[in-house]
Amino acid sequence: MYPELHVSYLLLGRLLSGLSGDYNLILASCFAYVAETSDRRARTFRVAILEACLGIAGMLASISGGQWHKAQGSDFLGQVASETISARGISDQQAPELSGELELERNYCRSASNCSLICGV
Repeated sequence: MYPELHVSYLLLGRLLSGLSGDYNLILASCFAYVAETSDRRARTFRVAILEACLGIAGMLASISGGQWHKAQGSDFLGQVASETISARGISDQQAPELSGELELERNYCRSASNCSLICGV
């Protein structure tokens, strides 16, 4: 959406979000607060209201996000195609060759009688 934004800003945002607990901490805090402040008889209803709010918020976010994406002029099929091509390119990459030292260790481990002690396998 904002190709001119440098990638380090996105990484910094994700780092701060991850260190602060992200979405999971907010959800856990909300449910813990409701469980702590409600009496035993009303707890089920209040947790159900929280779950309903999550469902409605997710639905509204999907609708508004789709409309915003369409207003930006992005091509959905082009985006899917580029993600598919990049995923295909990642899956086609070859595994790096082992160095000679690692290859010798692997061959020695195959021929050793007590492989679990030598190689930790």
